[in-house]
Amino acid sequence: MGSLGQWGWESDTRIDLGHHVRHDALAEPGEEAQLLALCSRLHSTPLDRSRPLWEIHLIEGLRDGRYATYTKIHHAVADGVSAMTMVRRALSENPDERACARRGSTLARAARQQGGPRALEHAAGS
Repeated sequence: MGSLGQWGWESDTRIDLGHHVRHDALAEPGEEAQLLALCSRLHSTPLDRSRPLWEIHLIEGLRDGRYATYTKIHHAVADGVSAMTMVRRALSENPDERACARRGSTLARAARQQGGPRALEHAAGS
C-alpha cells in the first residue's frame, strides 16, 4: 500500500519467467482451427492469483513457418484498451512508437539483472 492507504505498485524480485512465458506447438498440419482451439483452452484456464497476473505463449507450428503469440493479462493489471496499446507499441516496427526502457533506466537495469532479452527466450524453453 502507498501513502494514506492508497494502492501502489511493488516490485517482485521473485518473479518466475518460466511460469509466465510459455512455449506451445501445434501438431501438423498447423491449421488455424488448431490455433483457435489452443487459444480457447488457454483462455479458459484462470490465472494463478498467487503470481503476477499475466502470461504469454509463443505458439509455433502454424503452416508456412508462421507462429502466433497468445497473451493473457488480468484486467486488474491493464484494461483492454491499455493492454492493446502496449502490445501495439511493443510490436511496432517504428522505434519511436515502441515502449522500450531507455538505457540506464530502472526497468533496463532490472532486465539486465534478470538476464536481459535472453532470459525471455530461456524461460520460453528456446
